[in-house]
Parts: sequence; structure tokens; C-alpha cells
Amino acid sequence: MNKQSTELNSTCLAAIKAQDEKLDVFAQINEANISAENLINLLAHYQSMSENDDDDMVDAWLDNLSDLDKKILQAFEISRGRFEHSH
Repeated sequence: MNKQSTELNSTCLAAIKAQDEKLDVFAQINEANISAENLINLLAHYQSMSENDDDDMVDAWLDNLSDLDKKILQAFEISRGRFEHSH
């Protein structure tokens, strides 16, 4: 597993376990007023990259994301983890 994904996963796992509904990352995304189109494109690209076996390419893509994009991916992983653990 690549370094960026490991950092993202550990941050998200801690948040999922904390069950804190008012996480700062969600508030920051809400304040950013990101468009639905940009959000969907980011998550689609993330899904595509997560299926890629080229760790260097994935790392390069993650390294080039903005701070907001990284926060969105964190929030997505937290939400997905909570959903998976609730069912």
C-alpha cells in the first residue's frame, strides 16, 4: 500500500472509530461550496485510481491534489467506513 493511501486510511479509521458526527473535515468541505460536478469527478477519479496497481502513479496523483480534495477524500472514506460498519 502506498504512503498517501496509508495516511488517508489511518486518519479515516480513527474518525470512523471515534463516531464523532461533527468532524472538522466535514465542516471545512461544507464551507468550501464545491460544485456537485467537481465532487463527482473527484470521487470517480479516486475510484478509478484505487483500482490501479501502479502505486507510483497513485502516489503522484494524490500528491498533486489540493488540500480541499484531500479533505473530500477523507470525508468520503469516513462516510463509507461508517456505512459499511453499520450494515
